[in-house]
Amino acid sequence: MEIQRRLSQPGDAQHVQRFSGSALVAALCMLGTAYACGTMNFCGNMAGVIVPILIGLIVQFTGSYFLVLIFFVVMAMLLAIFSSLIDYRERGLV
Repeated sequence: MEIQRRLSQPGDAQHVQRFSGSALVAALCMLGTAYACGTMNFCGNMAGVIVPILIGLIVQFTGSYFLVLIFFVVMAMLLAIFSSLIDYRERGLV
């Protein structure tokens, strides 16, 4: 597989892995590369649209950035929890 060969070589593969690591993991997991990459791209773009609107609404209604900080802390904790639930052994990535 071309991606696996590229990941074993230094240089460009490391550069690509830094900027699109999740897409490469999806490709290596045989998730259907186009579907998995498209879904990740869509979700990331939607978060980029929704989060600033949500932050603006929180600040508008509360007049403070404290709840925005709490929002980011809660999201970071959820990210850590859900990331720890991924079983990489099942896909042979460990």
